[in-house]
Amino acid sequence: MNIDIERLSFSYKEGKEVLSETSFSLSNADMTVLLGRNGAGKSTLFKIFLKMLSPKEGRIAIDGKELSSFGSRELSRVFSYIPQSSYMEFPYTVMDTLLMAKASTLSLFSAPKKENEDEAVEILNSFGIGHLAFRIMDNLSGGEKQLVLIARALLQNSAFIILDEPTSNLDYGNQLMVLEKLKELNRNGVGIIYSTHNPELALTYSSKILTLNRGKIATYSSPDKLVEESKLEELYGRKLYIRKVFTGENERYVCAPM
Repeated sequence: MNIDIERLSFSYKEGKEVLSETSFSLSNADMTVLLGRNGAGKSTLFKIFLKMLSPKEGRIAIDGKELSSFGSRELSRVFSYIPQSSYMEFPYTVMDTLLMAKASTLSLFSAPKKENEDEAVEILNSFGIGHLAFRIMDNLSGGEKQLVLIARALLQNSAFIILDEPTSNLDYGNQLMVLEKLKELNRNGVGIIYSTHNPELALTYSSKILTLNRGKIATYSSPDKLVEESKLEELYGRKLYIRKVFTGENERYVCAPM
């Protein structure tokens, strides 16, 4: 599945554009990360994808079809969304939380089917958290909660998963665990689009990096090309030490201020 964004503009107040004539394309074959300073327009772009906001100008097409023509059920097959933070009003279990992913496919008074529950259990087991199925969400660790939310997104069976700073409240070990799971999902055909303020993780866990600066795309390229052209230094206005290191079978980036 491909998403084409053409000359997209958005402003919250007249004369103060958050996004300005933004154009690029996304594929569910990629794990794409958005980098940018605070207020660069990352979260705004996500909300436009989800039709929570309407652009001032421009268009978004999904496999050639205008985003504006998508109904909620059809849109749920394209995007699932994991916000920066989530709060549960009631003491939902992990299983309750997962089955919410099926809400868009059910009529008003119907309930999830046994096959939906079986699928949820299978996904939880594949994430190594099947034992948490009937635990209360508020009793989980930060990393466990994120894995549950990613599992719910997978149960929704959408082409893309959008995550707004998915590792911002996690310790380093849980950050790596979540990003490794996302990378695995991408290898299996799920498009991943996420934002982060950590360039080191972005360079290691992405196939494409889109940098936003003052509402415009500064760069959109592979991690290697971004490093080669020193574009991260331009984005943050800092001299950076960036090197690729080899750790056994894997490659990792080290990024530090100079």
